[in-house]
Amino acid sequence: MQKNIYQPKNQQLKPYISDYWEINFCGVSTSLKLPPLGMPVMLFQYGEESDFYNLEKIQTSSIIVGQFSKHMVVNPTPKTRILGVNFKPYGLYNLFGKSPKPLFNTGFPSDTLFPKEEIGKIEEKLNDGVLIDKVIEEIETMFLAHKKEVTKHSLLDDITDKIIERKGIIEQSPS
Repeated sequence: MQKNIYQPKNQQLKPYISDYWEINFCGVSTSLKLPPLGMPVMLFQYGEESDFYNLEKIQTSSIIVGQFSKHMVVNPTPKTRILGVNFKPYGLYNLFGKSPKPLFNTGFPSDTLFPKEEIGKIEEKLNDGVLIDKVIEEIETMFLAHKKEVTKHSLLDDITDKIIERKGIIEQSPS
């Protein structure tokens, strides 16, 4: 299994997206348990088709999953590849006005939030072997085109960023 990590290219998206990543499951043919990440993730499955997500209600190659409280079982094949977008914990809401609450321990097809044609265009580029950097540019263009103006909670966002930066170790100062 190989994993590559990419940073957001567009400066406007850095406040919402932690990173992008690509996994090639070469040589993996058994189910895997993935740990909860604590953030919403948009996933594009490409390469060989399989029941990768193991979510009965969702039969698509592109989904957005929320925060999970338990491990998620996935079913890759040796030719399965995944491109993921890790949103910051508040990123999906601040960027698109999508509350993370209905996504707890589940996901939904990406074309629920974005036009089916735009998702299809990205999936096609991935399957055609277009360079990941170019696909990320396409994803970022789509994100910016569908950005919503929402009331942000900067105090909570800043606290969340500090918790992540310190890997959950928080010092409590006396009042």
